[in-house]
Amino acid sequence: MSASRKSQRTFMTVTAITVIAIATVFIVYAAILGTYPGGNVSIQQMTATMYYQGDGSSTWATTLSIGNGTAWYARLNLTASIPSQTVNVTWTLEWLNVATWETVSGPTPPETQITLAGTPTAIYVTADGTDSGNYNWGQHTETVNEVYRVKAVVESP
Repeated sequence: MSASRKSQRTFMTVTAITVIAIATVFIVYAAILGTYPGGNVSIQQMTATMYYQGDGSSTWATTLSIGNGTAWYARLNLTASIPSQTVNVTWTLEWLNVATWETVSGPTPPETQITLAGTPTAIYVTADGTDSGNYNWGQHTETVNEVYRVKAVVESP
């Protein structure tokens, strides 16, 4: 092989190595310059309080003491960390058996579906969450000296 061809082949090899080295440097720099971590995302649990109202009363309270056979109603007040989305609310009547809450069989209140707007909201035990036709829990709580409560489970559909 002639010296000229040998020199040309060496030049091409050195050029190819140089191009590969430069491309590798750009790839390394691009990865280092492209790392940007975001801030923390904290997920807050929604807060709410259950309120009760006895028949004939206009006051809602967190506890209720009524006579046997009295109609009574419940509503759930969402107060903080409320999402903007449609939710389903399932309502359950429970009674206190010594120190354990147990589900009362028989009540079939409507499941509520409501679209929340991210603001405090009162949800009643109706299909659409409005107060018209709120469910009467008194029809299932006629045992004297028992303690009852309503439990609401809010979840995405």
